Amino acid sequence: MKYERIERATFLERPNRFIAYARIAGKQETIHVKNTGRCAELLVPEAEIFVQESDNPERKTKWDLIGVRKGNRLINMDSQIPNKVVEEWIQQYVPFEAFVRIRNMMQKALETSYATSYMGFLGVDMMVCRQKEGHPYAINPHVEINLRMNMGIVSHVLSDHFIVPGGEGRFSIDCFPTHEALMERHEQDMQSYPLVVKDGRVVSGYLPLVDRKAHV
Repeated sequence: MKYERIERATFLERPNRFIAYARIAGKQETIHVKNTGRCAELLVPEAEIFVQESDNPERKTKWDLIGVRKGNRLINMDSQIPNKVVEEWIQQYVPFEAFVRIRNMMQKALETSYATSYMGFLGVDMMVCRQKEGHPYAINPHVEINLRMNMGIVSHVLSDHFIVPGGEGRFSIDCFPTHEALMERHEQDMQSYPLVVKDGRVVSGYLPLVDRKAHV
């Protein structure tokens, strides 16, 4: 994923969720913030940011906030980019038009089957598989349908609401033979990876999501 028309700027302040003020080439400008999260630990006065000039002359704001530098890390602030990155990744294996066609067919099928009888989280597991003939890869469009909050949704909720913007980590589900073994691993991880929270969001460390006292 590559951005065009990028300029370096200096963050000044953010009066609301949707806009901010920045200094670009010595001039104060109003920029559109493409992330409605607070991001207070990133968007601090005089922070180095990167903005993209809009190619739409009719827009009220000429610039979009794309990234911010924190320490030696450049953090993407564009909340619309994850889907585009996934789309680019898929196109390495199968024509994206085929994926869009399958996605639209699946959406219609799910609406027909569940729209009047189910309300809640829903996830569809698909697979990209190797094949010997024709195109080297194919899509298995329907491995499983989960009518519940699945692990993918949990990871998205964690990332959007509880992890510091730009943070990275590993989300895993582990199984232990005994409750004692679980507790031993839990104590080790707490000591090895102490939890650090700032402004209500996880900066680093180990965060268990289950009650360690509950066991069968």
